[in-house]
Amino acid sequence: MPPKKKTPGPSAQTGVSARARADPSRKIGNANAVAAGVDLSRVGVISDRELAWIQRLATEGEGGTFADYRAAQERQRKEISSTRKAGWPDTTEARHEHFLQRQAEEKEEAERRKRALDELYHQEDEEARRQVNARAELQHMVDDPRGQCVKSARLLDETLKGREQQVAENERQRAADGVDRARELAEIQARDWGQAAEDARLQLELRQRNVDTKLANLELLAEQIDERRQGRAAYRGGRAQVDAEAAEEAAENFAEADARRRRELANGVVNKANSRKAVNKADKLQRRIQEDAVADEERVREEARVDALKQSTLQKQQQKQGAFAARQQLGLEHYQETATKPGATYRTQDVFEEKGESFLDKMYKGDAKRVETQRETLRHADFGDTELQGDRPSTWRAATHHGAQARTSGFLSKEEEEAHVLETRALPAKVRAEAEAEAAARLAAAQQLKAEQRAQADERREQNLRAKQAQQDEELREEAAMKADNERYQQFIEGQLPKDMNPVLRKRVQQLR
Repeated sequence: MPPKKKTPGPSAQTGVSARARADPSRKIGNANAVAAGVDLSRVGVISDRELAWIQRLATEGEGGTFADYRAAQERQRKEISSTRKAGWPDTTEARHEHFLQRQAEEKEEAERRKRALDELYHQEDEEARRQVNARAELQHMVDDPRGQCVKSARLLDETLKGREQQVAENERQRAADGVDRARELAEIQARDWGQAAEDARLQLELRQRNVDTKLANLELLAEQIDERRQGRAAYRGGRAQVDAEAAEEAAENFAEADARRRRELANGVVNKANSRKAVNKADKLQRRIQEDAVADEERVREEARVDALKQSTLQKQQQKQGAFAARQQLGLEHYQETATKPGATYRTQDVFEEKGESFLDKMYKGDAKRVETQRETLRHADFGDTELQGDRPSTWRAATHHGAQARTSGFLSKEEEEAHVLETRALPAKVRAEAEAEAAARLAAAQQLKAEQRAQADERREQNLRAKQAQQDEELREEAAMKADNERYQQFIEGQLPKDMNPVLRKRVQQLR
């Protein structure tokens, strides 16, 4: 049975911590007063904060705060201590400096080792990369179809050398057999028949082995020759198939080209039947000249029409002015005739002339009053309600603003009429000047266009020359690279062949290459 759990105390149950206890050894601070529950306002002990505040007030007039004063004192103390302990090797500062120096040296040594290892790894990677490239280049040279006959040539050379050695060995054996034949006959005669038969059997076995070796070499040579013949036959068969496929493809291309040529001829006939003549620069210039001539004719006709209209207008104006002058003269004559005749003078007329207003004066005064009223209305409208002025109809300004009245000839004044006459007279010269300026502008534009086209043609010519030169340089570089590759591969082939190889085979290999 497990033990029972202990029940927590009342302080743990309520979650309230116990009060701090007073410490008689504590001489500074208000902790004892707080522990005793005494009001701080009645405690005569100065707190640390109040003490720091008093010290700051005491040192504030000396040029800084108490914190600055304490910092200065601490710096001075550290300087004095550092000066006094400068040569001590077992101080904390010295040990710390030694530790930092040793740590820096270890870090530098680790970095040096890391750099050395990185350099070593880099060199190993470079060497591995060079080896991979060398193996790839060697494999590429081995797989090159130009050297496919090197292996067969080497085998054939070894076979021929073995055959020559076998022939020489057989010659030496026959010579030795010829020299020892007499001695062998004597020995055979001296020995018994069994020994002679055994010797004969051994001799026959030796000769049989020589014959078997020779036959094996000949069979190997025959197999190599058959293999080469089969390879050449397969190469010729593949070449024949490739030639047949090339001939078939050439026939198909020829048929397609023939059909395309026929379609182009048919399209050419249709295009020629439906085509229009190409317009060159001379035709464009001729057409422009014709258009300018037509435009000049139109301009001349328009000037003549305008001059005729102006002349008719001037004639009408002159006729109107003459009729007005005639009517004015008639009116003046009639007025003179009526004014010179003495009329009857009455008393009322005399009184009217002496005391009354004349009709002309009354009209003048009425017109002046009307003008003043209009000015007042305009002034109130301008300064009183500018927003409503825009909403008024156009007839309001026409009713309140009397503009200048036109003359009998249609102009407001004689100066305007004279200016119009001068402008009408200067119009042909102005039109001619504009036409000349337009022609000069067209000529300048044509010259600029021609210069731009010439510059573009020169640029295209330079680009073509540069492209051609670049192509020639590229061909020369390719030819030099091909030549260098052939020389390098020739050296590779020479390294693959033995030095004492048959000259005929060596020459054959070089030719097949």
